[in-house]
Amino acid sequence: MADWPVIHSAAAAQRDQLAATHRPVPLPAYDFAGNLITPERCKNALAGAVVRVSFTLTHWFIDKGEKEQSKNSFVADVQSIRVLLDPPSQAMSPKKRKTGRRDPGEGSPSKRANKF
Repeated sequence: MADWPVIHSAAAAQRDQLAATHRPVPLPAYDFAGNLITPERCKNALAGAVVRVSFTLTHWFIDKGEKEQSKNSFVADVQSIRVLLDPPSQAMSPKKRKTGRRDPGEGSPSKRANKF
């Protein structure tokens, strides 16, 4: 985990606490061109995108002799994520501009004065 970038100290503390009891494995995610997406870009690159997730699904049937005690167990292991369609671009806020007091389509004030 030494290769994980430290984005925020609170997130790093949570990651370290989780690593004490779990074995987190970063999932490889690739952009439309097939390039690896860095962890700090994942949220923006994947939110709203259409992706292909490659995974394996394993099933175990645990037979304990009686039907009520028998169990089915499933485990999914994600191999990789590949962006097929990029997410829609985020709308930019409009630029601040002054709004005229008069409709600009009406012509200049000097021409309006000549009409009357």
